[in-house]
Amino acid sequence: MMSKILARLAAMLAAAFLLLTSWTAASPPRAAAADPLTGYLMVHFIGEGATGQQMYLSHSKDGLNWSDLNGGGMVLRSTVGTKGVRDPALVRSPDGSRYWIIATDLCI
Repeated sequence: MMSKILARLAAMLAAAFLLLTSWTAASPPRAAAADPLTGYLMVHFIGEGATGQQMYLSHSKDGLNWSDLNGGGMVLRSTVGTKGVRDPALVRSPDGSRYWIIATDLCI
């Protein structure tokens, strides 16, 4: 019974993630080259490491070519639940003053 619930939850999260990424999957507009603060920020999961799952950040000025931030080091590792951090999303606060990384707590 529990495995059916987890499978359904995983399917719903995957569908939501695909929906959110499809909104930005279209050809991104070109960022203004003169402003060094313009561009795109991506949070991503690159697999299991020796210490578990971690999140990383990358930056792109054009949405096509990406550079690792934080010297390629992780920016988030979970210490709660199953210690999983998968399927990340970057969410901006309604007032635009901060960002949150949201990820599923799934480590199988």
